[in-house]
Amino acid sequence: MKIILHIGMQKTGTTSLQGWFSDNSELMERSCWRCINTPLQIVRINEQVYDSDWVVDQANKAQADGMDALIFSAEGISTYSADHIADIVQLFPDDQVEIVLCLRHWSGFLPSRWSQCCFWGDTQSFPKYLSELERLDGSHMDANYVKVINRAVYSGADRLSIISYNNALEGEGLLLAFLRATQFPKPDLIETRLNRYNQRQGLELIEIARLFSGVRSENEGRSKNAMFDSHLTETALSASFHHVRHVRHLLKTKPELMRDIEALLAVQRMPDWQSHMADSIAKWESRTEAAAAPYLINPVDGKLFNQVEQKEQSFSYLDIDDLPTTLKRTMYETLMNAMEKVPSQ
Repeated sequence: MKIILHIGMQKTGTTSLQGWFSDNSELMERSCWRCINTPLQIVRINEQVYDSDWVVDQANKAQADGMDALIFSAEGISTYSADHIADIVQLFPDDQVEIVLCLRHWSGFLPSRWSQCCFWGDTQSFPKYLSELERLDGSHMDANYVKVINRAVYSGADRLSIISYNNALEGEGLLLAFLRATQFPKPDLIETRLNRYNQRQGLELIEIARLFSGVRSENEGRSKNAMFDSHLTETALSASFHHVRHVRHLLKTKPELMRDIEALLAVQRMPDWQSHMADSIAKWESRTEAAAAPYLINPVDGKLFNQVEQKEQSFSYLDIDDLPTTLKRTMYETLMNAMEKVPSQ
């Protein structure tokens, strides 16, 4: 049997693909394929939930049911160390193990990834996030896709396929690119329209939510950028906040406070971040194109990134340390009250 590890990266349509797998599970099983979406038991970096026996048992069940292929779709695997990915691959010594990795150009990835991190409780501004990626000079996976590619290459898997998210969207579509990469039977006969899931929250909502997360982190002595840091250290996320719902509630119930915060966010903005990052992105592109080339299944003119996303956005420079102490105190008290009334999820 074939084991397929669909490992992300983040913000490359993973949830939309998983939605299609779930909605079309019967169609897949008629083709002797099965998919398991985001199983906690495969989270190798978290010993409290990782269960290798359960993972192997799912493969054995699939084989007993006559499946030719089993997909484990979990974008978090792309954040694991090479050793942790190898541990998963080694669970299947008698099967062919393939890894599918989807990569998105930084023009669209970075704003979306930063927004995702803020949704989960990170507090740094987008300009600060970019500055940190440049300061770390390739140590962080958000800037260094070669690091992710090498983890997959040296995992011991039998095959690695890399999909260009950008080329797929400009061409055959993400689903068909994935089905071709995995050699799904007769992919051209399948309805390939994907529904969109996890669409990005409004920018101003995220900007406000990250400041509330920062106020809470300060008051409770927690890391201000736990998700960003976890991907730097290749460790499990220690804690997360989900304050977008609370911010929506406060926009209705505390309009004066919200207007004060919005006014501070509007003072100084970064309007053209891609020009600011042009030299760094060019460097990242060069090394990534070379590393991905042997495994790329949908090049356009020989490139991983033939098309880049262009969207005008301006991001606030305001960080938690810039807020007045009295305002932070008010925000924290208001947030605690909102959390009693509105569940996080």
